[in-house]
Amino acid sequence: MNPSDEIVKRKFLEYYASPNRKLHTPPKMEQREYGFLMFKEKFMVRHRGFKTAESLLTAARDLAPKHIYYSTAYYQQPTASMEEKGWLGADLVFDIDADHLETPCKTDHDTWKCKACNTTGKGTTPKLCPKCKNDRLDSETWLCEKCLSQAKEETFKLLGILYADFGINPDDIGIFFSGHR
Repeated sequence: MNPSDEIVKRKFLEYYASPNRKLHTPPKMEQREYGFLMFKEKFMVRHRGFKTAESLLTAARDLAPKHIYYSTAYYQQPTASMEEKGWLGADLVFDIDADHLETPCKTDHDTWKCKACNTTGKGTTPKLCPKCKNDRLDSETWLCEKCLSQAKEETFKLLGILYADFGINPDDIGIFFSGHR
């Protein structure tokens, strides 16, 4: 593990070990599958289940994962293999990624590079390199305040549709920002 990851992992351990620490837990937590993305191994530990927030926090303290995920689906046996979980239902999830929205500011901060001919460009990554027509392109995206504001606007549009067109109660909706994109 690189030194930066070691430092971050130590900070995560401190965070989880701090007194009175509480984790956000979803409704019906005992019917969900949990996964942990680890620092060193860089793979997902899946098919975990927890009945209480305390048992999830204990696992977080023991493993100090880089990320903790939970399924949007509900299962009879969340720790079983996919074929044996027994699907019960799922939350309806909308994922608004700011870096996937077409914003004019992309030309200010997003770049791409062709792996074949090293041609570079700014803005949205093309499907094919304009010079050699290769499809192997690397991209670097960055989010600015304008990008996040656009994602916020899209969120408000979606909420308007859910409230007005589908009659969904605002109390039944959770809005979460992953902090990533």
